[in-house]
Amino acid sequence: MDFTPITRAVRKWRERNRARNELHRLTDLELADIGLNRGDIDAALRGDIVRSRPSGLYEAR
Repeated sequence: MDFTPITRAVRKWRERNRARNELHRLTDLELADIGLNRGDIDAALRGDIVRSRPSGLYEAR
């Protein structure tokens, strides 16, 4: 049996979970510096929020 797709899915989940934890460790000011707030974290990780301007501000798709 080929476990490659399962292995990829688990790796992707772990990477996203690690990124989520790191973003939640940031202060509100640090999140604002990158154009996010706490409510945006999951959407940003899903790719639903994209960089819209060179200034670093983000907007929902």
